[in-house]
Amino acid sequence: RRLKESLQSLPSISIVMDIGDLFGPRGIYSNPERRGATWERPASVEMIHPDKSQGFQENVGIRIQGGAFREMQSRLLTLKKSFRLIFRSKYGASQLDYPLFGPEVESGFNNIVLRANGNDAWTFAGTKALYIRDTFAMKTARDMGMAAPNSTFVHLYLNGLYWGLYNPVERPDAGFSEKYHGGKKRIGTRSIKIPHRMATVTPGTGC
Repeated sequence: RRLKESLQSLPSISIVMDIGDLFGPRGIYSNPERRGATWERPASVEMIHPDKSQGFQENVGIRIQGGAFREMQSRLLTLKKSFRLIFRSKYGASQLDYPLFGPEVESGFNNIVLRANGNDAWTFAGTKALYIRDTFAMKTARDMGMAAPNSTFVHLYLNGLYWGLYNPVERPDAGFSEKYHGGKKRIGTRSIKIPHRMATVTPGTGC
């Protein structure tokens, strides 16, 4: 009973995709250190609320997300990987028009990162596991007037198999900057001025 109540205490996100695209020889979970468009696979993502309120279903591109925690062989890290959901017209909607982070946050998301919170999870942090650390920091930054990603928590299922507690967040990329700072999203390398120096900024390639 307690387990059922716990699983119904949060919304669930269900990802369904070809098993070979996930765990096959060229599957993204079988090759978590691979990056870029070559390692993006099609998937269906659905959000389900325990109170049966309105969720969503969209066809998306999916990649593995992250840095050191992509590594599969190290016993010091975790086998639980983070994901990036990419909304493209080739799959379906080019944006997610759904209040994923509540009605007070403007919808229209190009990318959503499903964070496994590897650094703060029990498999790495042990008794010091603290899943809310980054969420607290981002909310504090927003409350102080800064632009910081919105986030929430869900239970994640992969092809019907429970995969754990995940932390969906906005990806702070060019689309994020366009949304919160104005201007027009551009893909590519560009220069920005920093006092006393010139710096070249390249859009992130984390996944």
